[in-house]
Amino acid sequence: MSSRPDDASATIDRRQTATLALGNSLEVYDFLLYGFLAPVMAQQFFPAADPLSSLLLTFMVFGAGFIMRPLGAVVLGRLADRHGRLIALQWSIGLMGAGTLIFVLAPTYAQIGTAAGWLLLLGRLLQGFSMGGEISASAVALLEAGPASSATRRVSWQFASQGAGSTLAAIVVLLLGQWLSAAAFASWGWRLAFALGLLLVPVAWAMRRQLAAGHMPPPPAASGLWPAQRQRLLWSTLLITGSTAGVYLLLTFLPAYLSEQRGWPKMIGQLAALAAGITIMLASPWFGRLADRLREPASLVRPALACAMLLVPLLFWFVQQDRLQWLLLPLVVLYMLATVAMTVSGLTVLMQGFAPAHRTLATGIVYSVGVTLFGGFSGAIVFKLLAVTGSAWMPAVYLLLALATSWLALSRLQRLAT
Repeated sequence: MSSRPDDASATIDRRQTATLALGNSLEVYDFLLYGFLAPVMAQQFFPAADPLSSLLLTFMVFGAGFIMRPLGAVVLGRLADRHGRLIALQWSIGLMGAGTLIFVLAPTYAQIGTAAGWLLLLGRLLQGFSMGGEISASAVALLEAGPASSATRRVSWQFASQGAGSTLAAIVVLLLGQWLSAAAFASWGWRLAFALGLLLVPVAWAMRRQLAAGHMPPPPAASGLWPAQRQRLLWSTLLITGSTAGVYLLLTFLPAYLSEQRGWPKMIGQLAALAAGITIMLASPWFGRLADRLREPASLVRPALACAMLLVPLLFWFVQQDRLQWLLLPLVVLYMLATVAMTVSGLTVLMQGFAPAHRTLATGIVYSVGVTLFGGFSGAIVFKLLAVTGSAWMPAVYLLLALATSWLALSRLQRLAT
């Protein structure tokens, strides 16, 4: 297992790192905005007598975007490994813009009936294909952009940029909800949130095009990924389940659940998502530096998993009390700190396990499959479990199982490394 950047890769400076992070933030903004707007989009595209059924359909479309992520990971991952990491990133930002444009223009159910839902699905599929290549190509580009001694710090900027994108999305939704009337927000305000992200797509594409012109040519060809690396692919995919489930449950499921099912003020759920995004953005570089000082990124993963497991019952017990609701915010921050520690370290560990010649493809497959199974559909799965069982503990059970899976996967990966 080698963490050394391949010889063909060129070192990038801070300005260029910021370029990578900016584009990634924009893609995450566009991708996660759907989850933040799920309650209003449910009314516009999937109206139903039962609000829970309407939300379930909306989150099924949200999850469907993740089905395309493995395909995007394979197509754009191969492109990145053969022609350069940043060439693939140009394609990913363009495809994300196309999917977001559909959301800006799509007619609602009241205008064209069930066809509105299919248009929504098409937009999510394009976004999912884009994200399948975006996360892996940007993370690998950062990993390979300098010496191994600072690898986790560089990779941490990938997750920090995800936090920046989710933070921006939460702020935009919160402000539009405060500035506009409920009727205006439901009618056209939610489209404005998507349009704001769409405006920056040409800028990010042009910046990446300029950066790709002189940096990071593809590494030399090597032997195939499958079947030689099948065990590492499997356990690496399971490694990210805990962090993925936590991020998507807190950023997309929890705000909708608190407002639509628990009757909490919408602002609390929105602020919880905002707090989670800010925590990811600010804490990621700090944990990246800490992992580099420890000289072994995996050393942070297990303590972080243990802290998360302890916090899950407390977090969802508090949600069920419906009292002192504003105290939810510090609990969310504590949980996200544990998630950040396991994510920046775990992502570095799994990427370092693959050779540079197929690192983007492998990382893309691992990340996209893991996020699809345990992240994108987490909201729909948990809403379904709530409807079937009637137990308010289902979110906690789902999250604890995901964390336990990550614990087991880390042990298996460490055995493979010996």
